[in-house]
Amino acid sequence: IVALHDVEVAMALRFIRDQVGTGISVGDVVNHVELSRRSLELRFQEAIGRTIHAELQRVRFERAKRLLREAELSIARISDHAGYGSPSYMGQVFKEQIDMTPAQYRRHLRGE
Repeated sequence: IVALHDVEVAMALRFIRDQVGTGISVGDVVNHVELSRRSLELRFQEAIGRTIHAELQRVRFERAKRLLREAELSIARISDHAGYGSPSYMGQVFKEQIDMTPAQYRRHLRGE
């Protein structure tokens, strides 16, 4: 949780956190905050040092990791709950980020 003086960026971050599992896009975030995309992108970059898209990706990835740690859900269900379009796309993201598939990450956490 970050304390921000920019109310619109804080509103966008809250929306991302609350809605990321629904598969929201950058456009959805922009529409929620009711600023121009360019204005929100600039303010986002200034406030947290990331683009809206990068923040969406970060939050999805962190949610998926948490669910793999804490929930006994299938990889497909976790992919859905984290807002990924498909389990295969989530698998691609995991390979890019941590060089493991979601199943390998879960086994790693369990010490298997």
